[in-house]
Amino acid sequence: MQGISKVFLSGCLFVFLFVGHVPASGQQRTTNAVIQKPIIFAVLNDGKMIEPIGYIDKGMMEAPADGSDPESVVKEFNSRYYRPGTRYDLIFGGARNGTVTVKSSDHTSECSKNMAQVTVTSTRTKLAGKVMALATNAKLSKPGSGVRRLPTPAERVAAEQIAGMRIGVKEPVFE
Repeated sequence: MQGISKVFLSGCLFVFLFVGHVPASGQQRTTNAVIQKPIIFAVLNDGKMIEPIGYIDKGMMEAPADGSDPESVVKEFNSRYYRPGTRYDLIFGGARNGTVTVKSSDHTSECSKNMAQVTVTSTRTKLAGKVMALATNAKLSKPGSGVRRLPTPAERVAAEQIAGMRIGVKEPVFE
């Protein structure tokens, strides 16, 4: 008789503990994790800042929060993507070449509401001057070689035409 009651009590205790930790039908567990969409950032200012370029949704780009959005939208964006210590992959030449770690952000700043101060760690790339990179939390489906090639003559002509149109020059900009 005592063996049955020990088994019964053990079974009841197990059911009580198990049922106590299973959410009821229709309820969801909540966690402290913040859900992030895949996003791409531009790494700027010699690798000291990042600014969002866009979210990636089903292979398409969506506009992220920018500095002209209401303060509550920018604050939510910054709390989701710019928490200190958040790491993103550094992408340079189409390949992962290090990490970008968020130091801080300020949604109330005048000119950089949707930007964050970061540190960049890379063994292959030195970001300085006009040399910039991307940062992302998305997984690369087809990693590149990590080496950038020179443009072909046709690509140079096309780039010159685009640059000329932007600044109002009708002749080639580069020689």
